[in-house]
Formats: sequence, C-alpha cells, structure tokens
Amino acid sequence: MIVRQEKGFTLIELMITVAILSVVLGIAVPSMSSFMDKRRVIDAAEAVHSMLVYARSEAIARSTNVAARIDANAMGVSTNTACNPSHILTDASPCVLSVDGVNVLKRVVTSDYPGVTFATTTNQITFDPTRGTVPVGQNGTIRVSYEDYEIRVIIGVIGRVRLCSPSTAPVGGYKTCPV
Repeated sequence: MIVRQEKGFTLIELMITVAILSVVLGIAVPSMSSFMDKRRVIDAAEAVHSMLVYARSEAIARSTNVAARIDANAMGVSTNTACNPSHILTDASPCVLSVDGVNVLKRVVTSDYPGVTFATTTNQITFDPTRGTVPVGQNGTIRVSYEDYEIRVIIGVIGRVRLCSPSTAPVGGYKTCPV
C-alpha cells in the first residue's frame, strides 16, 4: 500500500502565523509613524539650512546682497529684499534669482512638509557680499517643528548657518542647542 502525504498548511498553522504577524505589525506601526514624523522635520530643516547656505554663497559670488525672506508658510531667496516667499513666478514680487537672464524661483514651502511649521525671530536675513556676514539684528533662529520634534537653524552674525536640536524636543543625530 502506498501512503500519500498531502502538501500544504493546516488551519491551525495559518492561524498561528496570522497571530504572530498581527503582534509584529502592532509593534512596528507606531514606531514607523514616529520615524516618519521625525524624518519630516529633518527634511524641512535641512532644506532651510541648504537654502540659507546657498543664499550666503550667492551673495559672495554675485557681489551683491542676497536676502532670505521668511514667513509662516515659506522661505525664499532673492536679491530683491522686498520679495514675498509665498508667491510663485506668476504672482507679484516672488523670491527669484536671475540665472543667465532667467528668473529661477528659490524657495522652501511648508506645504511640501505637511504639518511642519516655521517660526522665526526675524523675517529677513540679508547676507553681505564681502564676507557673507549678516547685519546685527538679522541673525537669529528659525525653528522647524512638528509635534514632539524640533530642529533649529541658527544664523550667526558672521553668516555661519548651523543646525541643532533642543533638549526639550530632541532629534537624534544633531547637537543639542545651547541654552
């Protein structure tokens, strides 16, 4: 007599597998959400940092003042110190830089980072063309935050732009902000 073995899974084996997957997903989903929130703040803060470093280098390269204008919704870079960072190319006075005779929109918009907010101690930072310095009173801090996470972009008088995270809302991988 030939005994034939059936191939496949029993109902009990499938139920145990589903139960284990449920437990693993129950643990992973909340930490993934936290990771995404933190990543959103990091991306926005690094975009602001990059834009400010770019503005400083353009001021030196063009031998003219270049301003970074900041409001609650956007940050833009332009040689026009009266530009509106929330405006696009078709609006009046957007923040643009002329590159080979073509106006290029240079801005970071909070809507690209849902839920992230910008808070600042100054609404304009003008970089001097001589050494890329910033006038006293325009140096300051831009706070980029979302829920329990915050990164600060600090602009010093000598034009240095750096990132830090406060100890009250820490984001790993960044130095703690001075008190």
